[in-house]
This record gives sequence, C-alpha cells and structure tokens, in this order.
Amino acid sequence: GFRDLPQSVAFFSSVEVDRVLRKEAQHDCRTPSNPHGLRGGYCIPDGESLDIYQTLARLTASERDVSRDPSTTLSFESRSSQQQQQESDQSDALIATIFATINHLDIVNGVAGAAETQLLQHRTVRWFDGEPATLCSAPPTSEHSECFAPPERPTDRHQWDGALAGAGLILYGSVAKLDRYACLFDPAGTYLLVDEPTRSPLEQAHLRRLLGTLWTTRGAYRVYVRARGQLYGYDPFRRPAGAAEYGALVQLEDGRPLPTVPLTDFGGYPLRIEVFRSVYSNPDERASASKADQITYSGPDVMARDVFCRALNVTGKLRFAVE
Repeated sequence: GFRDLPQSVAFFSSVEVDRVLRKEAQHDCRTPSNPHGLRGGYCIPDGESLDIYQTLARLTASERDVSRDPSTTLSFESRSSQQQQQESDQSDALIATIFATINHLDIVNGVAGAAETQLLQHRTVRWFDGEPATLCSAPPTSEHSECFAPPERPTDRHQWDGALAGAGLILYGSVAKLDRYACLFDPAGTYLLVDEPTRSPLEQAHLRRLLGTLWTTRGAYRVYVRARGQLYGYDPFRRPAGAAEYGALVQLEDGRPLPTVPLTDFGGYPLRIEVFRSVYSNPDERASASKADQITYSGPDVMARDVFCRALNVTGKLRFAVE
C-alpha cells in the first residue's frame, strides 16, 4: 500500500541495456585470448547504462502518462511493434541471403547497423567517406583491406579506387541521392542502400526510375534498398502489368526468389543485337537506297538470329555496327 517512495529506493541507480553478458556495458573485454576486444574482434558495440531520467526521456508522452488505462492502447502498440520487428527480421534474413557468397564488402558513408554488422564478420572490409564527386574522382591512397570491421567510424578510411570484382557494397544515404553515386556501381557487384531514417513516404515510382537508370547506364541490377523497414529490389526483365517498358520494383519477402537473370525465358525483353552488314547474306535489292536501315536480309545468318530470339524469348532489336 505504499503511495510514495524515495527515489533511491523506488528505482535502480541505472539499468544496463546490452546484447552480451559482461560486467559493465562499456567494457571492451580485451584479454590475452581476445586481444581485439568485443568491438574490434566481433563487431559488438558498447551497451548503455540508463538511469530513470534517461529512461523517461526515451518514452513518448502517452507512455509516460501513468494515469491512462494501459489496456486501451497496449494491444495495438504491441501488435504494431511485433509487426515492425517481424518485418525487420525478414529483411535481415534476406540481406544475409543476398550477401551469403560475397567475401569482400565496401562500406560507404556509414557505420553498419545491427543487421549489417553480422555481414562484416569473416569478410574483408574497406571503409569510405565522401560525397559522390570526391569518391569518383579521387586517386587511390591505400590498397590495404581491413580484416575486421569495428562498429565505430575508422579514422583511416580509404579513397575510392574502384570496386573489387564481384564484391559487395553497402551505401548509407538517401534514396534521392542514389543516382549521384552511379560511379560506384558495376554489373558484377551486389549493392545495398540503407536509406536515411525519415518519416516521409517512399516514392516507389521514383525509386523504380533510379534503379532502372543504374541498370541501363551501369548494367547493375543486383541493387537493393532498405527503407522504412522494407527491402526492395529491381527486376529489369519483368514488365509491370499495364506498363509499356520493362523494369519492375519488387518488394522482397522471405521465401520468395530474388530477382535474377532468366535462364531461358526473358518474357519478350528487348535485346539489342549488333551485327556487321557483311555478315548478313542475300539483301533485298528491291529496298530503296534511301532506306538502307530498313533493308531486309535472308539466309542462314538471319535464321540463326531468329532461332536465338525464339529460344530465349527475346525481342531482337537489330543494329548495324560500323565496319
């Protein structure tokens, strides 16, 4: 029946919030058998020690209101929190699947979060900082990779000297600036953009255009975006219903296959085929000389082209190369 208690009795002096069991939340636990510590050796950041004031500061106004009936709001808040946690866990699992076969990562403009931190273990990692113009034009200053990735920002970040073949890259920034980092993308790489936290809604049409530009100008399609708790990808060989152009923004979900290059059926995707005129036989002499680009050809070369297009279900767009 106590209605009031002294603060020193009512609350703990502080409560430690941590992901591992250790004596103090800020203790790095460096020992002879663990010389790198938890931060450097295992990418485990420090925990937190919160007193009652710090705890209250993290609560919303409704959560601090002890006069309200908790039964009227806890049910909805609990479901919302559980749903967000479930979506986050699904994104984490998908990101782990995407980078499962990649042994090298480049981190640009950020510190890896909880999900990405797991990716850094047992991989070589390079860290970069800078605006797009700086990263794309600066000469290389270092060729050494780091064998592990500390969670803090390293002071010896490298300047961009080109992606390693088949490497992965995690970029921290805004979706709106994605096209400015186009120089970092190449067809063989795998990329993840972790969007800056914001309350503004994600414009999916704009994101689709940005990812489509990276595909058409850089040949990169393994580009994924984590934004608002969701994970998005781009399928260049898929045409959305009712759309005239190919290229679809895909919201990735656990259990569904990731976008990939089709093995045989490209669904009518327009494929540019460049040939030399001399390769084609039997030109139709009846075509006007003023319409040279519309001259039709026949023969085994044309037959081979048509068989190729039918086998892969592509729409051949013939272009004549300059001889």
